[in-house]
Amino acid sequence: MNDHSSSKRGYRGYSLFPLLSTASALTMLFTVPVFSASPIKSRPSLQLTHNIQPDRAKDWGQRVSETSFGSYVIGNPDAPVKLLEYLSLTCPHCAELTRESLQPLMRHYISKGLVSLEIRHAVRDAFDATATLLVRCGDRQHYIDRVEQIFNNQNRWMDSAIEFSQKQAKVRDNISYEAFFQKAATDTGLIEMMKPVGLTSDQSLLCLKDPVALDLLKRQSVEIIEKSKIPGTPYLLLNGRPITDSRTKPDWAIIDSKIKAALQKKN
Repeated sequence: MNDHSSSKRGYRGYSLFPLLSTASALTMLFTVPVFSASPIKSRPSLQLTHNIQPDRAKDWGQRVSETSFGSYVIGNPDAPVKLLEYLSLTCPHCAELTRESLQPLMRHYISKGLVSLEIRHAVRDAFDATATLLVRCGDRQHYIDRVEQIFNNQNRWMDSAIEFSQKQAKVRDNISYEAFFQKAATDTGLIEMMKPVGLTSDQSLLCLKDPVALDLLKRQSVEIIEKSKIPGTPYLLLNGRPITDSRTKPDWAIIDSKIKAALQKKN
């Protein structure tokens, strides 16, 4: 099985620069020069009710709202503790952290309205873009289930992605973004992977050629790279402050302790 990470001194997150080579147009898909375009404009958010108190009788884990940035927030939008995670779906550190922390985070904090989780996709290559378009496709109630599905099966579909990339590198014909996304998603098994989490094959293929979704993804990537200047992924902020420094790999024990301390301050 391939190891999709790189060894560095200390923990500095997973690089935002492309890991996989594809056709030349696609390898440059999410580099800054391609997106000299406009920054993300304010877009209508869902109407959020303010001053909501945590309600233990309500499962806030079922609430998914959209921000003006276009990212999704799972949980109580007015939770006393707000967790923001920058992640990449081709990042092995992100997969490891999600497998370790998502379920206890949902069970102990998000479902009770104590913590909200906002996810921003720091897209780093064309396969990441393909997967991100799929997890954001369709009913947003299944969004976090799709993210979890992608990460739980990351080694398998990333091995297929590397094989696909090697074959694609030999093809000299130009290929559109939409055609690449659809072929990559089919050949790597991502289309099949989305079926148990609420997407039919037809729905997935339609989302992969949605120009509005792709444009948003591009503009979000520029915003993250040029303005947020995150060091890598995963990168987490708790109430606006980094969970760890760039040398410390985040894990559930650290996140849990930080959340407990933040909640204690609120009481």
